Parts: sequence; structure tokens; C-alpha cells
Amino acid sequence: MIKLKQSLVVIVFIVIGIYNVFSQSINSDNKYTGSSFKMPENIKSGDYIEKTVIIKVKPQFRSICLSDKIENELFKSLFNSIQGNSLVKKFPHTKAPERLVNERGERLADLTLIYEFSYAASFSLEKVISKFLALQLFEYAEPHYLPQLCYTPNRSGTESP
Repeated sequence: MIKLKQSLVVIVFIVIGIYNVFSQSINSDNKYTGSSFKMPENIKSGDYIEKTVIIKVKPQFRSICLSDKIENELFKSLFNSIQGNSLVKKFPHTKAPERLVNERGERLADLTLIYEFSYAASFSLEKVISKFLALQLFEYAEPHYLPQLCYTPNRSGTESP
């Protein structure tokens, strides 16, 4: 009887979690509520690739990561709902670090958990990123920002003012 009660409690928490992920909505100010992503104010539309998201899976979920997919039902459902396509690892030929830190005590980055995907649905990039963050599978989810020059050197090799 105790195991049945514990199972029911677990099921209730799962159902509540699924409901929270899929029930979050746009408020009257057109801002996404819940675990939300807001595009930085200084970013313009040409500073990133439209409908393209970069995500990094949390290390504790490494076991669900394959080369061309993430084996999680909530992820799959959300990915399909936004008409997601081309899920790929950003760094397919890298290996996970064997240690968490290097000899100087600096944390090593695990590039094996970084994916990129695009989608076809007409959802805003902010809303899509917010939905994926709400799954709590990812360290981060962000637009695919395009590299920008920080300055333009002049002919003498010094910085322009």
C-alpha cells in the first residue's frame, strides 16, 4: 500500500511537470511567462540566425544524448510541435573531458553536449527557447548568434577610435 501511494505521488509530480511545460502562455504584454528567455536589448534581427537554437544538455542527462537525437519524450514532443528539423551536435568529433578541471583549477567545457536545431513553425525564437528551458534538461538554450567584429583596425595596425 505504501509503494502504491509513493507511485501515485511520483505520477502526480510528473503530470504537474508536464502540465507546467505545456501550459505556459503569452501574457497581455506579449512576453513569455514561466522559465523565460528574453532577447538582449542590444541584439538586432541580423545578429542571429532566425529559427535556429543552440542548446547544451545538462551533464546528468548525458545518457539521453545520441549523435543525431535526444532520447527524451518531452523533448521529442516539443521538438515535433515546433516542426523541428536538423538536430545535430555542434562538435561531433570531440570527446567529453576526462576530468572536470584542468591543472590550474579551471573548469573544462564539455562540447559533446551542445546541439543545434532549426524549426519551421511560426513561433517566436524567444517563445521556443523559453519552452525548451522549461524542460529543465538544458544548461542553456540560446539563438545562434552570428560573429561580429568588435573593432575595425586601420592601416597602421592600431585601433580606430
